[in-house]
Amino acid sequence: MTELLKPYVTPDGQVHAPNESEAVIQTLFLGTATTAESITLTADTNVARIQADQDIWYEFDATAAAPTTEQTTGSSIFLPAGQERLISHLRGVTAISCVGGISNTSVNLLEWG
Repeated sequence: MTELLKPYVTPDGQVHAPNESEAVIQTLFLGTATTAESITLTADTNVARIQADQDIWYEFDATAAAPTTEQTTGSSIFLPAGQERLISHLRGVTAISCVGGISNTSVNLLEWG
């Protein structure tokens, strides 16, 4: 099924509405809690949508880490379960590292050039 994603505006003012049928789709399975795994982005990826079925933390071109105590700041980016995040300006990024707080977490990534 082809689904049109929500339009978004880039910092340079352009409006985009990528189509899922044009995306490269990757899935990452985080089998062990607190063990980071990486997804290698395809060449020339500029925009990605990331979503997971459990809470995850992710990082670009570095190893993601889940906090061990309550934090108000940190180096890894938090994504709550079931939420999606559209990320633009990924040129030059080669991988996204993800870590979950619990075992058996599935992460889906859609990429566009």
